[in-house]
This record gives sequence, structure tokens and C-alpha cells, in this order.
Amino acid sequence: MSTDGLPDAVHFGVQCDGEWVSIGSFFPEMHPELPPSVHYRLRAMATHESHRQCGVGRMLIEGAISALSEKNCSLVWADARHVALGFYARLDWDVMGPTYEVPLRGPHRLVWRRI
Repeated sequence: MSTDGLPDAVHFGVQCDGEWVSIGSFFPEMHPELPPSVHYRLRAMATHESHRQCGVGRMLIEGAISALSEKNCSLVWADARHVALGFYARLDWDVMGPTYEVPLRGPHRLVWRRI
């Protein structure tokens, strides 16, 4: 992705037995509908299907939030696929606004959380 090499982009991952099983990339980007502060956007996240429902996605998000708080980030947000809304809700992210279509990706909603 073109955002991967941005100077303030940060990438996180969870390994199991030496294999990457969950990854996520964050970079600074303000969302105009959210309270003004230092925002980081979760641009991409994936967990290997054999490791879903095991807590590794939670580990990734919690580790990322801890590291981003050290960068003075006070808010994280993402365009979340409808199938992932329950995951974010369980991690205390707020779901906001109407559903919108992301080309080639399907229906999404804005999710966010203060740090």
C-alpha cells in the first residue's frame, strides 16, 4: 500500500510458532467526523483463518494501542467491514454513522476508540 512507507506509519504483528498469524498497519490520519486530537487510522488488518477466534486479533489491537499511546495518539479509527463490527465492539470501539460501500471490499462502517 502507498501508506506503508509513510514516515509515521507503524506496523504490528503477532507470531505463533515463528509464523505471522495477525498483522495490522496504522498511520496518522485525521477523520473529519471525529473529535480533534492525534488520530491514527488502522488501514489494514488480517488474521490467518486458522488463528481467528483465538484472541490474536485482540492481542494485536491492544499492543498497537499501547504503542500508539506512547506516540501521543489519543484516538484510533478504521473503516470496518460489516463482518468485523462485532470484533471491534468487543474491544470497546464505537460504531458510527451509516453503512458505506468501499469499492471491491463491500459494506463498511466507521469504528473508533479513544485511547
